[in-house]
Amino acid sequence: MGPGHAPGRTFRTESASFNPASQRSPEIAGWISLLMFAALFIPDFHLQAQLRLRPEWQGLPVALLDCVDGVTDKERNKARIIQVTTEAHQYGVIPGMTATRGQARCSGLVIIHRPPEDEEAAREILWECAASVTRDFEASGPGLVTLDLHGVRGSLPRLIEGRLAWLREFGLSGRAGLAGNPDLAFLAARLADPVLVFDASSECIRERLSPLPISVLQLLEEWLEPFRIWGIRTIGDLAALPRHELVERLGPEAGGIWDQAHGCSRRLLRLVRPPELYRDSLEWDEPVDSLEPVFFVLRRLVERICARLAAVHLVAGSLELQLSFEGGPSHRRLFRIPDPSRDVEILMRILHTHLETFTAPGPIAGLCLEALPARASGGQTQLFSSSWKDPNRLADTLARLEALLGAERVGTPSGGRSHRPDTFQMLPFDPGASSPALPVPRETNRAGSGPPLRRFRPRRPVPVLVKATHPEAILSGPFQGTLSDPRGPWLGSGDWWTEAGWHREEWDVLHESNTIFRLVQERGKWFLEGCYD
Repeated sequence: MGPGHAPGRTFRTESASFNPASQRSPEIAGWISLLMFAALFIPDFHLQAQLRLRPEWQGLPVALLDCVDGVTDKERNKARIIQVTTEAHQYGVIPGMTATRGQARCSGLVIIHRPPEDEEAAREILWECAASVTRDFEASGPGLVTLDLHGVRGSLPRLIEGRLAWLREFGLSGRAGLAGNPDLAFLAARLADPVLVFDASSECIRERLSPLPISVLQLLEEWLEPFRIWGIRTIGDLAALPRHELVERLGPEAGGIWDQAHGCSRRLLRLVRPPELYRDSLEWDEPVDSLEPVFFVLRRLVERICARLAAVHLVAGSLELQLSFEGGPSHRRLFRIPDPSRDVEILMRILHTHLETFTAPGPIAGLCLEALPARASGGQTQLFSSSWKDPNRLADTLARLEALLGAERVGTPSGGRSHRPDTFQMLPFDPGASSPALPVPRETNRAGSGPPLRRFRPRRPVPVLVKATHPEAILSGPFQGTLSDPRGPWLGSGDWWTEAGWHREEWDVLHESNTIFRLVQERGKWFLEGCYD
């Protein structure tokens, strides 16, 4: 559904548990049986989300197209009207029409589009309204939330009326229904003006629901045609059918629709929950220029975050530290924890190692620490394979090496995106991941078979005598001698569009010692790259 409850917060869904009053003690069951569910419903939600921000459109015939602003004229002409105001409906403009047809019926029709950000803001307002009543609510659809009122004290109708008045302050006109189950509460909201409580007998409820169209129920697409053929137009028509015969013809899902039509369906709510942020921060009144107070505060923050993680049986998969300085840019660093943990000493050791080698551009004015939660790894170790005794200690050692040598010199080598020999890139070391496969060099001769090449590390510069177009001799050094039977040249180049462009010329030659060498010429210089075994 997107962000809600409070601006800037994102929600997730989880299943709620249904606890019937019969499973509780008699004392508690007595007052819980009086409690119920409530549905807050905003009719024409998408249209109201636009009209509340544009009071000048009040009282005008307005139609909402099912497309966003900025589409082409062709797409706009194909788009259908999804919601209209009462004034537009009086001119005969109904949902399903195109914009051209609607304007033909009403020349003054105002055609508007659907800005997603306006609907998002209206949804946040509705969710915040629901959260002010109870934290147990479901986002049941556009403009619809279902509240679980079990545990809410006081006069429920009066409480819900107050919430509807609060919505009207934001330009949203809503209705509310209260009943003993979520689906019946929604149907009550459709009939409400503005609040309706279903606490009567089942016969009275079925009589009140009968005029509602069956479109308000959760119908499958393939059921629409059979219902049209059977003449089923309202909930009363559907409720008059025998349940077992309906299930025989349409399947077991149709039984749930029949239960909704009779107001006796039961289901679990998909509760909206804001994600828990494991973050803590502090700002000093006077900036500090030593690490002792920083370590003292960090330990307090780590202890509080670990306590919150332990309460929900989670561990820290990574830590993000942000330091703000007086008169300078902030510093942000993400620490990946190889073996996720909520051990305070382990997490402090990781932070301590980094701060010991960090040079601050100025006095520290504040810090923020956030832990990204993860599930504890509880896998069984393998019988015939070795494992890391302490992955976090290994990560601490790697952090110290990075501080001494530089981050670009510590890690796992991986093949680079170039055909230049010995090109690689350094990736962060991950003890739990398999080693990246390095590109297999073509060290055999050009025919595709032959002895392997033994490379010299580093390659050795040599002076070479060139006659005509091929190398003739090595003039000095330990490999001095004449060369014969040259094979080549094999040319290679790349990255010519950058300053790191390269071009090389390879030769395989026979030395007078009956050794086959690989000679390479780059930028006018010759190198002995290796010999063949």
